[in-house]
Amino acid sequence: MWVYIAGGREGITETWKAVIYASTPSLLLGWIPVVGFVMWAWSLVLIIIGIRELQEMTTTRAVLAVFIGYLILAALGVTLVGSMLAGILSVS
Repeated sequence: MWVYIAGGREGITETWKAVIYASTPSLLLGWIPVVGFVMWAWSLVLIIIGIRELQEMTTTRAVLAVFIGYLILAALGVTLVGSMLAGILSVS
């Protein structure tokens, strides 16, 4: 959805290709403690490059689309954890 808003018009299939192919390093080596963070960062770079190429958009728009998606997920995670903590603290 964020790729479409940022200007990608090649369809969701191309976005999924970019995300799945770019996730490979993280999935293969992400279980190793120090290497896992490096592979996660490399996968993020590959997602941006893949979306840029497959959606035929600029690098700035690809970065914007990826980071907006990550920010939305982070906000949802913080909200979920905050509501869980609020529930736990109100019981005590």
